[in-house]
Formats: sequence, structure tokens, C-alpha cells
Amino acid sequence: MSSRWSKFLCSLIAALVVSQISILAMAEEPTGVRTVRLLTIGNSFADNACAFLPQIFAADPKAELVLMKANLGGCSLERHWNNAAAAQQGDGGKVYSLVRGKEKTPATLQQMLAAEPWDVVTIQQVSNNSWRPDTYHPYIENLVALVGKESPQAQIALHQTWAYRTDAPLLAEWQLSQEEMYEKLTDAYSRVAKKFDVPILPSGSAIQTYRRRDDRQYVVDKEYDFQASPTGPLPKQDNSLVVGWYRSKDKTKLLLDPKHLNDRGEYLIGAVWYEALTGHDIRENSFVPKGIPAEELKLLQEVAHQTVADFKQPAKPLTTLQK
Repeated sequence: MSSRWSKFLCSLIAALVVSQISILAMAEEPTGVRTVRLLTIGNSFADNACAFLPQIFAADPKAELVLMKANLGGCSLERHWNNAAAAQQGDGGKVYSLVRGKEKTPATLQQMLAAEPWDVVTIQQVSNNSWRPDTYHPYIENLVALVGKESPQAQIALHQTWAYRTDAPLLAEWQLSQEEMYEKLTDAYSRVAKKFDVPILPSGSAIQTYRRRDDRQYVVDKEYDFQASPTGPLPKQDNSLVVGWYRSKDKTKLLLDPKHLNDRGEYLIGAVWYEALTGHDIRENSFVPKGIPAEELKLLQEVAHQTVADFKQPAKPLTTLQK
């Protein structure tokens, strides 16, 4: 081989190498937009978390959300796994809705997991079992394995749920205070996080941080006459983050929901998820939910921001969600 030909080949190879490096660099160069493909495996508590999430993302020009929900009302880890097991055995399991635009298609949990190249898949326990560590197993193990099989690129994150309001009848039945329920469920989620080396989305911690503030204490309305006409005013519920007391549709009954979040609660944990998933500061986000006063909105943003910053992950840090 001539010297001239050798030099030509070397130059060509060098040029190709430089070209490939440039292409890789261009491919890896950040576009400035943080896209999060998110699938939730949960129930109405996950619906609470996602209530304002699309609007919060839409208000951020540097963030984009692709969201699907495998949420079923009152669904536990056990029930989600039983649905998946039924699908594996060819015995149904199409109890979820795969939504694309205006189309809704019945789907199995496996099909939901394969629908997109998910960045994050959240898993949670049903709230009434959230404080009982034994109820997580073996279903959490099975679901973690299923996510790993059907969506191996996804980061699993545990959705830490929250304690009930202080006047929840179940707290009295369980002989637990709100704080005790919170501590127990936090311990249960932490154990699972350590076992599988996964991060936690600290929704429950944000709710409890707000509740612990001296200026945001919820006080039961002891002067309210529950024997009075059901068409009268509702009990006082200042500083509540859950729905609480409300009228039945026919207005004949006074009902209590001490579990599910109201607009302020939904915004608070939506803000937590947004910060955890994007690394962006919620205090700089322009979305303003209707009905939340400016000062209250500012406080909710501060609580969300500090919760994400201060929450001590038992395993992986939240930054692992920021691929």
C-alpha cells in the first residue's frame, strides 16, 4: 500500500470518527425541554396527585408531560397484582383504560406498561393499608418485577400517600392519631424503598408539613349542630386539605370525606411531583388554580419546594428521576 494511500485512509477514518463524535454530541445535547413520560399505578390518591399536574407542566415552557393512569378506585397493591396475574393467565385483567386523545381502550396492566417508553412508573398502597407494612407483600415484589419486565427503562417511584384528617372515624377505630398514621405509613414506604433501591415521591410529607404549621391547624367545629337541617351551612373547615364535610347530591345528607384532597391539597402534591420529576422550581411556575388566594398559593409552593429539598430519601435521591 502506497504511503499516499495510507495517509488518505487515515484521514478518512479520522474524519469519520470526528463525524460520529459530533453526531453523538448533538444527540446528547439537551434541548432545554424536560419531557417526562409518567404512568401511575394507583387509585384515587394518584388521581389527586395528577389533578393539576398537566396544567403545571403546561405553564412551564421547558417541561412536557406524557401522562397515563392505571388508577382504579380503592385499589390496593394486591388487587393490582391480581389483575396482572389474571391477564398473564389469559383470564381477563382488562380493567384499565388506555387513553389516547379521545379514544379509550380497555387494557391490561401489562398493556399499560408497554404503551409508552415510560420514564417513571409510580406505585402505591391503598390508603387504609398504607400504614400496615405486612399488606405490601408479596404484591409489591410482584409489581416491581412486572414493571421491570414490561418497562425496563422506567424508574419506579413510590407514591407516599398521606394520613387521614384528624376527625376521620377510621383513626378512632384503629386507635391511631393522625401523626401516628403518618409515621407508620412513612416507615412502610421507606422499608420498600430501601428493599428495591427506589425513590419516594413525598406527597404525604408535604401534607403533614402543612398540617404541622401553627397557622394552618385544622380544628374540629365543636359548636356545629349535626342534628340541624341538612340544608344549612357546613361545619367550619378552615385549613383543611381534604374534602371533609359535604352535601349528598340530593342535599338530604351531610357526608364526610376525610381522605381525598381538595383543590389546595391537590395543588400541593402536584407541585411536589412537578419539582421531583423535573428539577424545576414550582415557585417560578405561572399556573394559578382557580379559587386559591395568592398568599395561600405562595405558601403551598413554599411547602412543596421545601418538602422536596428536605425529604430524606431512604434509598435513591429524587434526582434519579431526572434522567
